Amino acid sequence: FVEGLMSRGEAWNSSSPAAFFAEHAGADAEGVFERRLGGEGLSLHEAAVFAATLESLVHEETLERLHAAFRVLELDSKEEASTERDVERVIDTYMMMLV
Repeated sequence: FVEGLMSRGEAWNSSSPAAFFAEHAGADAEGVFERRLGGEGLSLHEAAVFAATLESLVHEETLERLHAAFRVLELDSKEEASTERDVERVIDTYMMMLV
């Protein structure tokens, strides 16, 4: 789901984080990070913004995948509607989706 984070054995270059932002946060975000990475690098605040944005995207991906697991099992994704056995099945399905 979140592509552009794995280097696939290649050396990372300064465009890697900027390319990630182009795909997931838009061209404006890419331009900001590209300019900063091409110069003196990121300030502490900018690194924190990058980390927070990345965290948000990972959280979104996790929720999408979890909801997909519920859909695959044809279960209601509302917490109160799930039995313990349903939750175990969803977790198993979710983990299989990661492989």
